[in-house]
Amino acid sequence: RIKGMRPVINTFINSIKNLTNVVSLLLFFFVVFGILGTDLLGGKLRGRCYIDPNENTFPPGAYARFISQQTPFIVESAQTLWTRNSGYELCSQETGTFVGVECDPAAVDGVFYNTTCSTKKWCLDDWCKEDWNDNPFDLGGGYMSYDNIGQA
Repeated sequence: RIKGMRPVINTFINSIKNLTNVVSLLLFFFVVFGILGTDLLGGKLRGRCYIDPNENTFPPGAYARFISQQTPFIVESAQTLWTRNSGYELCSQETGTFVGVECDPAAVDGVFYNTTCSTKKWCLDDWCKEDWNDNPFDLGGGYMSYDNIGQA
């Protein structure tokens, strides 16, 4: 047998006992900052700009065109029938927050429409009660999300 192995194993076991304080302190900080991140930033990555069906009048055929999109009335080039900006554009319903921008009017076929920021999708005749917007950073395991403490 190896004679010098017993002191190495004993040192390793004693160091693990001493590292439990450091690991518990680290877990405490993860939980505290996870709770803060979830409380302060929960749902902030779900705001999207939509053409507001309640505040616009549509020319003939335009309403059917907007409602037939993959996500009705959304203003994103990845999911709309026209082009605006590439990628996701996050918006915020709160003024003065650091997440998102205000929604600019959207021009479709030369007609400008009022837009609004919503965290929920448009259903047939009103904003959905349960159907939330997807988190754009949820791809790849959701490493940038503040929707629950496990991802914060």
